[in-house]
Amino acid sequence: MSLTLDPEIETQVRREAARRGVSPQDFLRGTLNFALSPDPGPAALSATELQIRICEGFTEAFWQTYRSLLQKRAAETLTPEEQEQLIALSDEIEERDGQRLGYLTELARRRSVPVRTLMQQLGLRPESHGRPLLAFS
Repeated sequence: MSLTLDPEIETQVRREAARRGVSPQDFLRGTLNFALSPDPGPAALSATELQIRICEGFTEAFWQTYRSLLQKRAAETLTPEEQEQLIALSDEIEERDGQRLGYLTELARRRSVPVRTLMQQLGLRPESHGRPLLAFS
């Protein structure tokens, strides 16, 4: 099977692989294995793995699409198909935030600090008004 990457994504993959000193293929293989592995739950992960999963975010393209759809909704120009897409993206954000909160809670428990303190240490802040619960500062 052959896949084609968006040029922007390919550049990011090559840059990150070089930074880590591995081939782009090995970097993608490892990243995909990690992303596609069943979630063993926060308690089974190391502190490093918890922090990695806490800090995983969506691509800039994802956020651009999401913001564009929010603007269309506010302007009342959203098509039914775009409404479905906005709902799907919102569901993804909500699911990811729920997972991240579980990881945050576990890491905070291990470090014996309140979740809000850990969020501050990691540069995360709670958000509202249609934005993700956990956003980077």
